[in-house]
Amino acid sequence: FTHYGISENDIIRYKSMDEYVIIKNKSFDSSISGIKLDKKPIILLRTFESQASYITKKVDMTEFIRVISKIFPDINLVILGRYTKEIKNLKSITDNVTVLDKVVDSGAILSKCDIFIGSGGTMTIEAALRGIPTISYSIVPGYWDEEYLASKKLIVQIKNSKELIDAI
Repeated sequence: FTHYGISENDIIRYKSMDEYVIIKNKSFDSSISGIKLDKKPIILLRTFESQASYITKKVDMTEFIRVISKIFPDINLVILGRYTKEIKNLKSITDNVTVLDKVVDSGAILSKCDIFIGSGGTMTIEAALRGIPTISYSIVPGYWDEEYLASKKLIVQIKNSKELIDAI
């Protein structure tokens, strides 16, 4: 951080994860208004941050979605996109998934899901710390928090759709 002009005296190191502070001592209302799902298990898939400068590789989300919906027809696959254009494209992939098109409270939606699939960001860490089975198609290089949680077997890291299916 000193490289970016922050004085070393202004940097405070601590042994904690920011995501822990987000979820610590919080109870979330598990009702999610407007989302109609049947009683099947829920897999929540959070798309990656495709417009961030730190992303060094792309993941074909459509492949993941098609494979999951084909191999696991008895689940609710819920997709949480990020951008309007992305959400529109996701809705055209297949009919048997739910693509959320409104802002949703992460704590509320995570409290409903049985498996979380993310890309190594905040929701991935939150899900793992909440005890939700978490899979990451890790695309954030050197994301230490995810590496640490993977070493503790709280996150399963995958690289392709075969590994994804095995992890689910």
